[in-house]
Amino acid sequence: EVKIHESNAILRYLCRKHDLKDWYPDDLKIRANVEQWLDWGQCRLSPSVVDIVLNTVFLGDQGDKNAIARGHEQMTELSPILDKGLEGRDFLAGSSPTIADLAIASNISHLALAQAAPKQANIVNWLERVCAIEGFRKTLPQLNAA
Repeated sequence: EVKIHESNAILRYLCRKHDLKDWYPDDLKIRANVEQWLDWGQCRLSPSVVDIVLNTVFLGDQGDKNAIARGHEQMTELSPILDKGLEGRDFLAGSSPTIADLAIASNISHLALAQAAPKQANIVNWLERVCAIEGFRKTLPQLNAA
């Protein structure tokens, strides 16, 4: 029995355990791209999403207005990075979804709860594609793609 925490570690573990190479490719170049997006999501995107969603949706009037402003300011820097990363491709690492798409889309989709979802076409279209994946859609039944 294995006990681990951290969502990205769990995603990697499950892919390796069940030989899900479509979701976590062996190709070194593609894998590096997947790893890059996983790290970007964890280190850069996630804190901004937490600032916005926690303080807007969950804490309401008691939310930290400075944290909300910081989150929005960071998203104005981060959304163009994601938008550019999706330019000319259906998913973050190419033409097929990977665990990077699941991780990043999970964060981005939560922004809709705070009416703060990115509006860039590449992001909106990508999120619709990820939300069309049945397993992903089932995890977030209350959220819309846009």
